[in-house]
Amino acid sequence: MSWLLISNANAACNYKLDSLYFPFPDSLKLKSLFVYRVNTENMAPEFSEYDTTLFGAQNVFALTRYSVGSIGTGNNGGAIEAIDYFLRPEDVSFLFIRNFIPYMNTPTNIPIINSKKRFTRLGYSTNKKAIGEQTLDVTHNQNIVPGWSVGLKFNAFSTAGFFQNQNTRNNSVILYSSFYGPRLKSYVTFAFQRMRVVENGGVLAESYIKDTIMDSENVPVNLNDAKNEIRGMQIFASNSYGIVQGAQKGKAGEPYLELRHTLKYDRFSRVFYDDPTTHTNDVQYFDNYFISKTTTNDSSYYRNLTNELTLSGNFLSGLNRAMKLYVKSGIELERYYYWKPTFFLNKLSDIDYTNLYTGAGLFTRYKGIDLSIYAKSYVSGRRSGDVLFDGRGNFFFTLLGFPVRQSANLSISTITPDFFTTQYFSNNFQWNNNFNKINELRASYSLALPKLRSTAEVRFETIGNYVYFDTTATPVQNSGQVSVASLFVSNHLRVGILHLVHQGVLQSSTDEMAIPLPKLAFKASYYVQFSLVKNVLSTQIGGDIFYYTKFYADAYQPATAQFYRQRIRKLGAYPLISGFINFQWKRAQIFLKYDHLDQNWFGRDYFSAHSYPIGDFSFKFGVYWNFYD
Repeated sequence: MSWLLISNANAACNYKLDSLYFPFPDSLKLKSLFVYRVNTENMAPEFSEYDTTLFGAQNVFALTRYSVGSIGTGNNGGAIEAIDYFLRPEDVSFLFIRNFIPYMNTPTNIPIINSKKRFTRLGYSTNKKAIGEQTLDVTHNQNIVPGWSVGLKFNAFSTAGFFQNQNTRNNSVILYSSFYGPRLKSYVTFAFQRMRVVENGGVLAESYIKDTIMDSENVPVNLNDAKNEIRGMQIFASNSYGIVQGAQKGKAGEPYLELRHTLKYDRFSRVFYDDPTTHTNDVQYFDNYFISKTTTNDSSYYRNLTNELTLSGNFLSGLNRAMKLYVKSGIELERYYYWKPTFFLNKLSDIDYTNLYTGAGLFTRYKGIDLSIYAKSYVSGRRSGDVLFDGRGNFFFTLLGFPVRQSANLSISTITPDFFTTQYFSNNFQWNNNFNKINELRASYSLALPKLRSTAEVRFETIGNYVYFDTTATPVQNSGQVSVASLFVSNHLRVGILHLVHQGVLQSSTDEMAIPLPKLAFKASYYVQFSLVKNVLSTQIGGDIFYYTKFYADAYQPATAQFYRQRIRKLGAYPLISGFINFQWKRAQIFLKYDHLDQNWFGRDYFSAHSYPIGDFSFKFGVYWNFYD
């Protein structure tokens, strides 16, 4: 197959283990269960172990287990934005889902399980009935025959909210099939998304939080009858056949020539409902009402159908060395819709585009060094002139008996801005922009020391013509260059039964108006781990701390479901502390957690996004159970 990347299952370090060319090397064939994700650009599976450790079991909400946290609307299932800039989604097909992707199972992020036995994982968590924050996680997989895995993953996030009008109900399900044969390989996924988010527009005044001890459910909010609803369906099917068989059959060899067809279908719609007559402060929350001051029903739609053919040639195929060259071409059929004033006189119509592209790639491995290079160019259509280049490398060596693993990545792109940032019309917002192409260079280098459970990664990005939502909550394009530099470090230190786990990010932006970031953000987990009953019941008792320095954290606009810039005041410098007890009882994981334990300890300025407070102190309970066969 193509270039593969094996990632460590250790949640604390997340370091890279090795990279191989073929889907079932001997080291993985012997395992009863392993996991991989598929790179949909070059169809390279990225392998990992399945994480069954207790670490982070209490962090069930999006962007809390493996990152330094996020800003958002303060409720489970609401819009969310990663604090770590390099964890924010880059290429989003439909603008309005960008801040809900952490809740979605998609063809590009789904962990595909390969297991020798049927495997099922059920998870559920909740807190007090009045708040009703609940998560549900269902994973099932089984192998029909060796090399053919089918499964599903379902996630649900819901809450009544700590504050008024914060109800959410987000559901995401994906079905998948993955088959590896001597000549035939197949990846097929089907995903369905539905996000129902009641929007309150934030608290009416921050003083209700900072200067009073009013119960959260009594704090007045801006919007009383507003809701975003997103629906989506995604189909991804990639099938290849070896048209000329290789000579290394059964010894990690591949067909000399391989033909692949890939089908991609994305369909998303979004509707924003609002009744301006119910606003707490009359209709002054929005500056404009272009259609009606009594009702809002904004709708938008996106569809993409892509067909792609790839021809690859495999050379030097073997266990210790390989080279693969491939070329591809494809056609994208895009359709966009949003309501326009001209529809008063003319019939409704869509905006259609046809994009043609070509691409080529090289994968090579020799003496422990793996390199991957890929390029893609759009030759016609809305994206004509777009160019993407990506290069990756991995290198492993031993220093004084310690394994050391390095990886590097360089990507360069020139891309057309998102369609909905160039034109849009709704009851409260409208724009018509003529943006230039966005030029981006992104580079990273990581160093991992597995035995020390430590990793460090340097990331850098420079962007020309960056597009963002300014203080008016409308898209603008930065006229110059903006750069972001970041250092991520992770370490898991164990002293007897005491565990000290740290993840930290240092980051800097050259233009704080375009990309505001906290200089420092970290997550620390301190706990003791011991066995109450040997080989039966393991226990962790400890706490988590999330913290980031003050910065101009974004505000959030429900009418567009976008975070936008604000310069009213800086937020942050507030430690969010939680206490937990985790139990591992045979195949079950159980957690008891006190969230926002430090409410009122360090004052009451605990806002996430501007005007959106963090949820109150609450008790949470959850259980996760693994079933085999």
